[in-house]
Amino acid sequence: MKVTVIGGGAIGLLVTSYLLTFGHTVQLVTRTKEQTRLIKENGIIKEKNGFIKSHQVDVVTFSKFQANKEDLIIITVKQTSVDSLIDYLRQIIPPETPLLFLQNGMGHLEKARKTLQNPILAGIVTHGAIRQSLTRVCHTGEGEIKIGGERLSGKPLFNLWSNDSTFSITWSPNILVDIKQKLLVNVVVNPLTAIHKVRNGSLLLDSELKKKAYEVFQEARFLLDFPDSEWQNVQRVIHKTAENQSSMLIDILHNRKTEIDALTGYLLEQSEKKNIPIEKIRGIHQRVKEIEKGM
Repeated sequence: MKVTVIGGGAIGLLVTSYLLTFGHTVQLVTRTKEQTRLIKENGIIKEKNGFIKSHQVDVVTFSKFQANKEDLIIITVKQTSVDSLIDYLRQIIPPETPLLFLQNGMGHLEKARKTLQNPILAGIVTHGAIRQSLTRVCHTGEGEIKIGGERLSGKPLFNLWSNDSTFSITWSPNILVDIKQKLLVNVVVNPLTAIHKVRNGSLLLDSELKKKAYEVFQEARFLLDFPDSEWQNVQRVIHKTAENQSSMLIDILHNRKTEIDALTGYLLEQSEKKNIPIEKIRGIHQRVKEIEKGM
């Protein structure tokens, strides 16, 4: 398949490297000229379990990107950049080209469906990945990519799917439920780890933090219509990623804007629409916003 990946962060570099491994024709679109130059010179360097592999890829900056009859465009930029990107894509992407969004949260999907005529696909990524430099990504934990969507073009995308045990890509008939499930986990984990500057596992090891996590979970799961038993899945994810720093904590440590508006901000919007109070979530949302202002 002919695929363009927009975004040179950890997920963008990871997805690009594996698609190249699977034999797809891939173009990477980055935000800065510096990253484009370095990847042209050095390729994408992927590290996993101590093994290092370099991948050469066609790369351009976003200002020079032009659609070229892609079978699929994968959007991996952070949630904070999606809105402006959607408005720009509407001007340059043919309406028949499928777009796959791999962001946290759900608000961007609503805008994409309202703004774009393209087939809209949504996905969740459960792989662990850390961008170590502008060209280097470390695959820290194996997971999967689940993809689904309601508006598909006539062109089959089955060639994208991979059963490779190290990087499986599968179709989900219930992708919105999958996205909500990941949103629930992220709402519990990301803000609390960012506020208290702890790794994920501390949310279960520290009794006070575990209590706070469960309180946030209860508000979020009720709003998202999940049963109380979903707490088992949240704990499972925390155990599996216990040594990891959440993406929001990493953003805070590097003085970057977080994705808080896409997570707790989205739930606050939904709580107003449904008239369901979520005061614990409102509190952690405001605390993260205060931390951002102080950076």
